[in-house]
Amino acid sequence: MKDRYVNYKDLSRHEQVGKDYSIHLHVRSPQLGVFAIHGGGIETGTSELALAIAGRDWSCYLFSGDKPRGNHCLHLTSTRFDEPLAILLAGQCERILTLHGAAGNEEKVYVGGLDETWRQQIKKCLAQQGFTAIDPPPRLGGKEPENIVNRGRCKQGVQLELTSGLRRTFFQGSGLAGRKRPTPRFHTFVDAVREAISTLSQP
Repeated sequence: MKDRYVNYKDLSRHEQVGKDYSIHLHVRSPQLGVFAIHGGGIETGTSELALAIAGRDWSCYLFSGDKPRGNHCLHLTSTRFDEPLAILLAGQCERILTLHGAAGNEEKVYVGGLDETWRQQIKKCLAQQGFTAIDPPPRLGGKEPENIVNRGRCKQGVQLELTSGLRRTFFQGSGLAGRKRPTPRFHTFVDAVREAISTLSQP
């Protein structure tokens, strides 16, 4: 589906921050920024995943759709996502990890981005915990230099696209209340990604 707005400035002229959407920023270690730019009701479950993966260790950015319904109109494609605080934080982080929602009932996570070494490490850690972690189709590849995932200081990051089928297994319901009750599988996924992140600081 084509984005309604061409960039953040366009979006902010038509949508009200604090009502239709919100922005949450947690600045911690500059080693890594964990981003969910389609959080809240836009691509459900991605905000919760980003917060849990970042924990108290790494920086985190959330752009959250807060409408009662119809949040997809707030979607800005990753290559055109230029919200100022996101760009500022990205430039302060060595690497970026982004969480996205993909279509599909099969339980898969597509692992994209320009950081090939880290991509393979994340795939390995997820596979060890029983997740189907595979290379993405080109449209979900996250290879564009202007993609927010590749706008950290090292100019390469990792983009995780989780199918609807996989995200449904992470929560006890699809609504906001259900997403506040993560399942054991949610925590297994988070722990696997955090394990892969820990390898970044190893020689």
